[in-house]
Amino acid sequence: MPYIITITGLTEVRKMLSGADFAGAMSAATLGIAQGIKEKTAPYPPQTIANSPSNPMGRWYVRGTGGFERKADGTVVQTSSSQDMIHKWQTQKRGRMSHLLQNIATYSRYLHSAADQVGWAGQRGWKTDQWGIEQVVDQGIAKRIIVAAIMGAFRKAKGR
Repeated sequence: MPYIITITGLTEVRKMLSGADFAGAMSAATLGIAQGIKEKTAPYPPQTIANSPSNPMGRWYVRGTGGFERKADGTVVQTSSSQDMIHKWQTQKRGRMSHLLQNIATYSRYLHSAADQVGWAGQRGWKTDQWGIEQVVDQGIAKRIIVAAIMGAFRKAKGR
């Protein structure tokens, strides 16, 4: 004995799907995900003796200002200037549905890149790009952003 199933509303669903801006939704989602990765990765770890004038090596780094050195006669000279890395994060649109997150401070890769991070940076608490990605994915942040973007596209299409 055959069963007959009737689906109503299929025409409306097709119309809604065809009117949805999924490329725009995915562009918004990738921007949100990139911002989430930045929020996880960008914060500076706690300061250490390397950031203190009491560093027994006589050299220290002041975030946002630069490097300093105490000379043998006790005078202090600035040896470098800071690129103020915390303010050098950029998100750029790439194509219709993706974004590039980067930090343009010349030394940021040695602190934030999983491929290039120097050993002491990880030991002091600097977070890598890969760690930030894993946090955004594992904590469900990426999924929530994508679902919200797609639902927003459906709502916009339905309202047309």
